[in-house]
Amino acid sequence: MKNLTAERKQKLWDAVIKQIANDIWEDDFTVLEVLVKLIPVKDLLQTLPEEEWKLFPEIQIDKMNHEKEAQNIYAQKGASAVYDYANKHGLPYASCQGCDAQTPIYNESCLICGAKVIV
Repeated sequence: MKNLTAERKQKLWDAVIKQIANDIWEDDFTVLEVLVKLIPVKDLLQTLPEEEWKLFPEIQIDKMNHEKEAQNIYAQKGASAVYDYANKHGLPYASCQGCDAQTPIYNESCLICGAKVIV
């Protein structure tokens, strides 16, 4: 089998997502359940907001260092990717004077510039 180009992979993913959406519309969750079961439990847990992690204490997971992760994301992909990361993890926002904007925060620090914010 030859390698799929990024464009062909995207077409495949789009087709699968469309089929899953159709299946869900018809109350058939079989394929979605099979795919979810392929995801490692630590990764699966991290798709939930952090406040829900405590519902599964038997899953040992190191609490993410959001500041460090945000710094890495910012360096590689920029501020918009940090906002995406914060939204995915359900992190709060506050007004950051350094950024002059509402920004995602963690431990009273702006995840964009690192400045302390007043919550």
